[in-house]
Amino acid sequence: MFAAEDPSNDPICSLKVDERLRVCTIVLSSEYFEGKLEFVPQYDFVEKTDCKKRRISFQDEKIKAETDGKFYKEWTISCRPKLYYATYQEVYFLSRVYNSINEICLYRWGGGSKMIIENRFRNVRFRI
Repeated sequence: MFAAEDPSNDPICSLKVDERLRVCTIVLSSEYFEGKLEFVPQYDFVEKTDCKKRRISFQDEKIKAETDGKFYKEWTISCRPKLYYATYQEVYFLSRVYNSINEICLYRWGGGSKMIIENRFRNVRFRI
């Protein structure tokens, strides 16, 4: 995983607000979240301008071993569901999968204020 040095070079950071809303809608309204949360496709639930480089942790022991326990940083945008049923669902973060033009990684806060990978979504078109 190698994040761009500058946010303007990262595909997720360079999305316009309507494109961010579209990507958040695709991911948070997917079958994966059915019955877990409710996302309303409104600008109030999408970070409009901010794109932050965040430190990512791995939960899976095999991946932790493969990465030698290192942390990685990814540029992320945030999306918030309107209704959620667990505190960790309050906000989700999205980044593009390294070396891919149509895959998204979804992150959430884990224990000890670590950001962890929740899931990966394929065939997500970033631009309209």
